[in-house]
Amino acid sequence: MSFPGFRDILLICAAGARLFSAGFFPSDEHIMTTEKQLRADILRAASAGNSKGGLRREELRRRLGRVDERHFRKTVQQLVSEGLLLRRAGGRYEAAALGGGKRQKAVAGRRKAAAERRTVVGTIQVNNKGFAFVTPENASDGAEDYFVPPGQTGGALSGDRVQLILPKEGNTGAVEKVVSRARDVFVGCLTWQLDGGYGIRPLRRDLPPFLALAEGTTEEDLGRAQLGDWVAAKLLEQTFEHTLPRVEITRRLGREGSVAADLKAIVREYDLPSAYTAQSEEQAAAVTPLDVPREDCRALTTITIDPPDAKDFDDALSVEPGPQPGQVTLGVHIADVACFVPAGSRLDRGARKRGFTSYLPGLTLPMLPKSLATDRCSLQEGEERQAHSVFLQIDAASGEVLSSRRTRTVICSRRSFSYEEVERFLAGEKLSGLTDDVRVLLGRLGELSVVMRKRRAAVEGFLPMTLPEMQVLCGGQPPVLVGLRKVEASPAHELVEEMMLAANEAVAREMQKSGLPGLFRNHAAPEPEQMELFAAQAEMMGLGKKLHFESRSKLVRFMRKLGSDSGSQLVNLALLRCLPRAQYQLSNNGHFGLGKDVYCHFTSPIRRYPDLLVHQQLLARDLGKTPRTASTLAELANACNAREQNVDQAAFAASDRLKLRHLANQVTDRAAACLEGVIFRVTNGGLTVYLEEYGLMGFLDIRHLGEDVWQCDEKRLTLVHRYSGEKRRFGDTIYVRPLVVDTVRNDLQLAPAGVLRDF
Repeated sequence: MSFPGFRDILLICAAGARLFSAGFFPSDEHIMTTEKQLRADILRAASAGNSKGGLRREELRRRLGRVDERHFRKTVQQLVSEGLLLRRAGGRYEAAALGGGKRQKAVAGRRKAAAERRTVVGTIQVNNKGFAFVTPENASDGAEDYFVPPGQTGGALSGDRVQLILPKEGNTGAVEKVVSRARDVFVGCLTWQLDGGYGIRPLRRDLPPFLALAEGTTEEDLGRAQLGDWVAAKLLEQTFEHTLPRVEITRRLGREGSVAADLKAIVREYDLPSAYTAQSEEQAAAVTPLDVPREDCRALTTITIDPPDAKDFDDALSVEPGPQPGQVTLGVHIADVACFVPAGSRLDRGARKRGFTSYLPGLTLPMLPKSLATDRCSLQEGEERQAHSVFLQIDAASGEVLSSRRTRTVICSRRSFSYEEVERFLAGEKLSGLTDDVRVLLGRLGELSVVMRKRRAAVEGFLPMTLPEMQVLCGGQPPVLVGLRKVEASPAHELVEEMMLAANEAVAREMQKSGLPGLFRNHAAPEPEQMELFAAQAEMMGLGKKLHFESRSKLVRFMRKLGSDSGSQLVNLALLRCLPRAQYQLSNNGHFGLGKDVYCHFTSPIRRYPDLLVHQQLLARDLGKTPRTASTLAELANACNAREQNVDQAAFAASDRLKLRHLANQVTDRAAACLEGVIFRVTNGGLTVYLEEYGLMGFLDIRHLGEDVWQCDEKRLTLVHRYSGEKRRFGDTIYVRPLVVDTVRNDLQLAPAGVLRDF
């Protein structure tokens, strides 16, 4: 479409003014006549194309001659909504085969239906199978989402704000229009479909499996991008409400299958902030920390315990005899980041924007510049560092925390340990190179953590979740996939956990008692329906009959009885799926999982902004300055929750894709492969299977079992064979082979081992 030049615009405006003054602009009656004529012309042209299977939009408009594009589009949409114009496959349109009387009845029927309908505005979440749910705006607590069947999503994408048409009764509707898009740029793999031309396969599974490029896109239009490349693509304006939008490529990211390119695609799709620039690093290295009074604790024996590949050390530990016999003084020393990054500073704005350090396999995107995160703030071995310390007086026999004191210190870590080293020490192995004071400290920490954990289990009744993590290992630069490593909780992990929990709780109680506005870490109780589902799953595993978890204490007792075999891991995973996400909130509402009535995050200010924010609030009060207001903190809490979820999703997306790639590399002959899995979910469509060896979920379509001979009993989480009575239940072991390993869409399709027929 060409646009008039500046001189032409002036002439048009002048001519328009003369015509308006002379009364030559059309009246409302004339406009209505023109609209009626346009409707008739569109239907006439569409009728002529019926024998050819309909006309594309461009051909339909071409047959009408010169018409206003916006008026044409609006009229076509109206005709489609009235049922007079039908949209067929391939974006073609044809007139409905109705006589004059039938057409009038159809219009009357549409108008009557419109009068009986209601509309709702809300946020849509589209399933990869085509159906969707819409969460209405301003809905009361407990209000149900509305269901949208496949084909009725109106081109909406997950996260979009949509207007939904609903009947007077019922919760099933259709998207009338997209009010606003949640985002307009997506990452996908460039591909080609015979019936759709060039397009992308979006990385996210909650997006359609294929988004076409603009009509007429040629190989020359793709630029440097080639089939199989990760690309960033921008949504084009949607022509009609009931078609999927099209996209145009804005940037090539790299070749799918390269770890570096895969990570680059994840970073772009989840909009993770880029690494700090060299200039930002130089500025951070030159920052002068605030000068505040400090206790000299350099003579205190302190150590750090972290993963073997850790580079940022934000916590250290010490234990000394207490002020009274039978007491000990536990020191939890945290990097005093707030003195380097005060509230409102340039560094603070950079940390707030990122929210959290992003840990992807083979890639770390720090919340703070590296000059701070891994150097000046990091509690490195043998280096004097500024710390924000919490000293806890603890009864050595019972593990009860008697009192706490928070102060700023200068410390010098004597030794940096890995979890594996501490684990070997606690198991009785002698580690070389340990000085006597460090050896004594490790022994005291081990003993103290045991009694503290025992007391916490008795008094607070924390949920004993034991779920190993399958960690993806990458090495080299650029990174390459090395393999997987199973990481399980150990006494060394529990040692650090106990000390950090105690310090976090002490700071939370101080904030609560003083009335200082801060962020608390809350974890709500699961919904009753979720607990009913979990009880049913536990019963299927043969772990009890008529189980009910209406009280938290019953759930805790049940979980304590579990062993550590693969079956118990499945139960832990099932419970984890039933629990809500923990949240950062201004008000304190307690932590269900930990069993604590008050809790916050304080011990990781290098990698979590909520922790840094708490440090900044305490620093402001300690220096007699005005801390952030409650309203400001409430906004920051919402932002932190959203960023935490996004960072977690990015980490899962990267990890799962590399796990799938590792699986594909190991299983080259898929037809002959035999993998052991456990049934995790049963539906009418098939089985969700958990592959413990890879930490992956896959789906086995019921067609591969014989869909005509299996009946689903969803209440009992079971598939039952119609003739033999054979069952497939939650918790059953099943042997499968990988059928489709899709690292673009993060999709693993399975078939029973030995079954060769593919659908």
